[in-house]
Amino acid sequence: LNALENFESDEWLPEIKVPCLFVAGDEDALCFPKHIKAMVNKVPDAQYLEIEGVGHLPHIENPELFIGEILDFVQG
Repeated sequence: LNALENFESDEWLPEIKVPCLFVAGDEDALCFPKHIKAMVNKVPDAQYLEIEGVGHLPHIENPELFIGEILDFVQG
């Protein structure tokens, strides 16, 4: 948890030049969706996906939806 509290990305996030998809679970109690949205706003052309009904592990809690969304993003 200390790493999450002290994670600082303001300086390098705007330098990302590849397509990015940020995924958040709407019930995540470790990394709140509002923090993920703030990161998305710093990355040029980043996309945001919030999955309802999952917490910090959307790839485990709803793998079918997660994988489908990742495939859609990658296949563009």
